[in-house]
Amino acid sequence: MLVFIAIVMVVLRGISRPSQAISVKHKRKFCCNLFADESSMVWGKHKQNIYIAREVLSMQPLLDNDNTYLKFIERNSWALKHFNNYEMTFPKEYPSRNLYRSPFIDLVDNLLCKFQLNYMKKKKTTEITTKHFIHFNKHDHSKEILREYKRNLSSI
Repeated sequence: MLVFIAIVMVVLRGISRPSQAISVKHKRKFCCNLFADESSMVWGKHKQNIYIAREVLSMQPLLDNDNTYLKFIERNSWALKHFNNYEMTFPKEYPSRNLYRSPFIDLVDNLLCKFQLNYMKKKKTTEITTKHFIHFNKHDHSKEILREYKRNLSSI
């Protein structure tokens, strides 16, 4: 998983947005808060709700090797049920590509991964951080948002 190299690239290019920034000056910057590799693409059943569906469907991939983005959406097709007007067509099969993996790049990524996970241990709150899936969500407001959504839905 090349997550940590991707994070470094985004930060070095100056296109990352600070986690709490919502100002106009940060309008065209990325908030890299979700990383998943192909071994961990499906959201757990306990998190499959309209809040996470919006997160899944509004995601914009920085890198899309081997149709990974389409595979991610397809494996999380439950999210489409929450948004009937969101249309997506998937290929019947994905062409197989043998992508060259550099042992050096994998080594660097693994070292950066260990460093980052160790660094985050002390600061971790509600973030999900594993080698194959990362969701930076320090201030998880999903319960309040879902509660308000259900309240508004019941008043219709």
